[in-house]
Amino acid sequence: MQKIKPNFLTALVIVSFSYDAIYNLQIMKSLYYSSVQYGFSITNTQVGEIFSICGICAMFAYLCGTFFQTRFSSKCLMTGSLTLLGGFSLFLSFLPPYPVLLIVFGLVGFLVNATFYPAYLSAMQNIGGPFHQGEAYAKFYIFSSIFGSVISLAGFGVTSASESPQTGLKYLLILFSILNFLSAVCTVLWFPSIPKAEKSGGLFDLRSLKIILRNKRFWLAGLIIFANYINFSNLTYTLPYLTSEFHLPSSVVNAVTILRMYVVILVAAPIAGHITDKIQSAVRLMKGAFILYIFAMIPMIFLFRENAVGTLVCILLLCFFVSLGKSMSLVIVTETGLPPYLSGLAYSVISFLAYSPDSFYYYLSGKTLDIAPINGFFYIFLISGIMATIGTFACQLFQKAQSK
Repeated sequence: MQKIKPNFLTALVIVSFSYDAIYNLQIMKSLYYSSVQYGFSITNTQVGEIFSICGICAMFAYLCGTFFQTRFSSKCLMTGSLTLLGGFSLFLSFLPPYPVLLIVFGLVGFLVNATFYPAYLSAMQNIGGPFHQGEAYAKFYIFSSIFGSVISLAGFGVTSASESPQTGLKYLLILFSILNFLSAVCTVLWFPSIPKAEKSGGLFDLRSLKIILRNKRFWLAGLIIFANYINFSNLTYTLPYLTSEFHLPSSVVNAVTILRMYVVILVAAPIAGHITDKIQSAVRLMKGAFILYIFAMIPMIFLFRENAVGTLVCILLLCFFVSLGKSMSLVIVTETGLPPYLSGLAYSVISFLAYSPDSFYYYLSGKTLDIAPINGFFYIFLISGIMATIGTFACQLFQKAQSK
């Protein structure tokens, strides 16, 4: 079996850098929650509403991915979406009012997931081939973590050195704009030719859609990814949790955030990729990750509610176990038994289902924190434990269906 080719390795580096650049706006809540809230002068509920609108538009954009993926090259899709996102970031640096924020973030959610996301999947599918998906995604997350760490350090430097939250957020958004324009230039100059995905007949090809929706393992795969994504989303609230409950200094919280978002996955992704390729099963890997997640969550919410050090250790462990699953979650689609020509449509539908928490979960979580500021975090983290349990059983059912 051949390893990843050098020209595809170049594509992997560019995709990783572009991925970090274009998703900066959508992950702002995870890295710069306080800056977003105070910079735009909005409440926790409004932060949740902004990113829920973004998620709703993104959810339906997934279904349009096949349309764009089969009609435009990955290079064209990436260049166009990066350029437009650079413009949106620049516009947001003027700190528009809340109603305008809803519109802009809705457009961002649709644009990124209708154009860049399918190009990213198409590139990854061709880079890894049928036997090296684990290796491809592992290297992607390694490169992405390195780029993301550098970008985050620059972002924290900008927000920390600014005299006010508004000024810090303004310069942060200008930085995001520059990164998107730079990624677009790199894509034009050095992104190699990647073969297009096979056409599956389009989104509204009922015959293809029926084949996918009648596949039991497909639904279980969606539930597994959904459960892991809820847990990943809940890690967003570890930042305000550490700040409000333990009053840790911003330097410590920023360091933990970078560790959580980027450094942990540098360790988790290669391990996950190696194990997945060795056992040829991402489902077995995610089952183990869910079980370990539960064992790390229990002491955090029941034993260490007043212990900052114990909480920090548990948070990093939770990040590691979620990262194991996150880095290999899309590989599960290749284990559903669906024919390769349906892969584009399958990815679109499963993304619509599994990443649907973006459309409602941040709103509900923000509302919970506004209504119950004392016990809100406990409820949010308790949900993670429940979802990990559901994910474990879904993995078990998937394995049983796979063995038949």
